[in-house]
Amino acid sequence: MAENFMDTIIAKMNDLKSLQINTIVGDFEIDTNSNKIVPDSNAKMIVTNIDLLEGDITTAFSDEFLKSPLNKVREFHAEREKQGHQIINDNIKALSELINLVVAAIKGKDDAGI
Repeated sequence: MAENFMDTIIAKMNDLKSLQINTIVGDFEIDTNSNKIVPDSNAKMIVTNIDLLEGDITTAFSDEFLKSPLNKVREFHAEREKQGHQIINDNIKALSELINLVVAAIKGKDDAGI
């Protein structure tokens, strides 16, 4: 049971290696199968991809986001990027603490001969 639990944690940690932040201005739908946002073809978007292992950050947006009123949306997106970094850091810390607890519990059982 503990091995399956550890395998799940390791798989989830691999999922944490990248983060995509999307800001959509315009119409969109929610895909009920995947629960993902699907922007309308006319929607304007800012997309940021962050590779946490490589440290690579790529943000893409049209020049419309450099001028008013969409420049405020770009500023909002930048704040969301900061929040995304903090969420990832918090998640990694929590997973690390959880792994340490599981390892200590397994070690305790091994030491007790259970």
